[in-house]
This record gives sequence, C-alpha cells and structure tokens, in this order.
Amino acid sequence: MLFTDDQLLIAQDYDGLENTTMKLTDEYELWGLRLNVEKTKYMAIGDTSRDLQLEDGKGIISNVNEYTYLWVRLTKDGNHEPQINERINRGRAAITKLNSILWDRDVTLKTKTNIYHAIVKSTITYAA
Repeated sequence: MLFTDDQLLIAQDYDGLENTTMKLTDEYELWGLRLNVEKTKYMAIGDTSRDLQLEDGKGIISNVNEYTYLWVRLTKDGNHEPQINERINRGRAAITKLNSILWDRDVTLKTKTNIYHAIVKSTITYAA
C-alpha cells in the first residue's frame, strides 16, 4: 500500500517481514534509493518484540507497540478502543465549539446539517 512516500509491508511472521524488507531494500538500490531506517518502524500484532536487523550493516528497524498509518492507530494487541474513544472525544469537542451555531434559531436546519456533515462527521470519521 502506498501513500505519498509511505509504504506499508504486511507479512505473516518475522521471517516473512525480514525477507520482504530485504527484497524491498534491494529494489530500492536498483533505483538509487535507500531505506531511511531512522524513520522506519515495524509492529507485529501478538508477537514478541525484537528489532529487525538488516543485512550488510544497512541498519536496524525498531519494533514499536503502537503505529499510526493514515490517521488510524494500530496497537500491538489489536485493541481499537483508544482510537474509537479519541474519535468520539474529538466529535464532542467539535460539537461543543459549534453549539452557538447549532442552537441558533436563525440558522436553517439545512445549514446546520451541512455544518454537521462537513465538520463533526468528518472529524469523527477521519480523526482530523
């Protein structure tokens, strides 16, 4: 999966991740690119934590317990509860800031609905 300069690798196990990462770094080298190991992290859901040692002294990729990709927080234990609660709280905060508009009798229902969809709903959906 690609998003601007981000890449997400998915592997079945540690050995698969090691193999896929090696192939990716080899392909990068063919194009004159290199993997930035300082900015690169990996997370294994339900697996023991250990860093990924790249071959030929190319660096070490650190293992993390939590990772955010495209505004979605993934945790090592697969728990999405903190992410859901954060989005609910952001939605509440957005509604609180808009209370004066949402309760204003001079603002039409259509306008209030449009504001809700544009600000509150998008905040909850995309955690923006």
